[in-house]
Amino acid sequence: METPQAPIGLRPPKRKACMLCTRSKRRCDKSAPQCLRCLEKGVVCRYPPSRRMRLVEVDEDDSPPTKSYTPRDTPTTTTIPTTTIPSPSPSTPTAPSPSRPRFLPVGGRDPLNNHRWFLDPDSFTRLHRDIIPDPNLAYGLSDSYGEETLPDFIARVQGWLQTWSGTGHSPLIHRDLYRRHMPTSMQDAFTSLTSYHAMTPATKATTLRIIETRAAALVASHTHDLDTAGITMVGANQDLEPLANAVVMLDTLTHLARTQALLSYALIRLFDGDIRARAQAEEHIPVLDAWAAQMLDSARLDCAAAEMLGLPPHDAGAGAVQPTSNNPFALPHENENTPAAHAAWVLAESVRRTYLTSVLMLAVYLTLKRGWTMCPGGVACLFVAGPWDAPTAHAWRDAVRSVAADGKVQFLLMQSLETWRVFEGVAPAEVDAFGKAVLAVSHGLEGVVEMWEAGGRALVSGVVGVC
Repeated sequence: METPQAPIGLRPPKRKACMLCTRSKRRCDKSAPQCLRCLEKGVVCRYPPSRRMRLVEVDEDDSPPTKSYTPRDTPTTTTIPTTTIPSPSPSTPTAPSPSRPRFLPVGGRDPLNNHRWFLDPDSFTRLHRDIIPDPNLAYGLSDSYGEETLPDFIARVQGWLQTWSGTGHSPLIHRDLYRRHMPTSMQDAFTSLTSYHAMTPATKATTLRIIETRAAALVASHTHDLDTAGITMVGANQDLEPLANAVVMLDTLTHLARTQALLSYALIRLFDGDIRARAQAEEHIPVLDAWAAQMLDSARLDCAAAEMLGLPPHDAGAGAVQPTSNNPFALPHENENTPAAHAAWVLAESVRRTYLTSVLMLAVYLTLKRGWTMCPGGVACLFVAGPWDAPTAHAWRDAVRSVAADGKVQFLLMQSLETWRVFEGVAPAEVDAFGKAVLAVSHGLEGVVEMWEAGGRALVSGVVGVC
């Protein structure tokens, strides 16, 4: 008599060898949370996530405008033609009615009953809007977009870095991100930003030379990652196992710190006006692009590994973000630990914001320089005000619950390519500074005003933003 087997969809996924063992072509015992070889070496053990099929129920009445998105397998070249984007169907920005399904954050987890709502691996997936490139089109932005929009975005990001170096908190770098440990790369970036904002005409040349030296040293210290991974972007459908070569050797916080540091140097040197500084910063554009992608992939791998570990419940008062492994996202699956969840959320949201800021900054620079750019794509992030600026972990939890209870839960983690939803369901005062910057660069300064006045139903002329 044959033993009955579980349906295919209910069978537990078969675990592959960990990434370090795969890279070194050694036998892996596949034990959790760490294999024996990684445990003996004292290194981070990461397993590639299993491939899953997701079934999502969609209400046709709430489907977005006619747009399609593709994973970031191959960058898409985009120009700024003057075509018309179809507007979303009219709707009233009120709380969801019983007949209309309530949108959830990317990943489909409700913050009201799942404290790990921000840790779905899919929330770290990069998407692109399908646009047919036409390199022969002349550079030009539509009237509703306005040529002042692109410099405005750069000025906002520069202001965030200056605010961080002066107060320790900004829409890009959270006050708690480096509270326990600040990597050397960010220590150098912090002192460089402080020196740059305090420089005089007499000290400008010296300050730029110091920044040049630190940027070069930062890139040189990670050349092995570029040699291994190249500068290509990784798509959502690509097998994650080969990413071990470029991602597994660094933890997510180190990925984040080096990307933020290089972003800081790039913002100074690309837009300072110094010819030498700009020329040298342009050489690091592919590096920043690659590091941003690797950072996002590292966070995605950590989330997938935490999902597979199946950690047992832990004491809610333990206070540790890493209860059984080096994974920063290894939170207990049942009991909520607010300080640990807040620390993990700060890291996760910082990764998403840093990635989006980096690729948008590069896209804006290249658009200003030559009139077109590679489509930067989008990633999920926070758009609503409250959680990011919450002064404590418990204030953050209350802010998240307040947003969810108010029927705006989808804006806690929303795909940045779907910003038209913001105009339908959120008032301008309810959007945080980072979200407003993304809206402005996506729709134009004047376009944002028009969209809000029309409740998201206005037609915006031209390709939305730089993508």
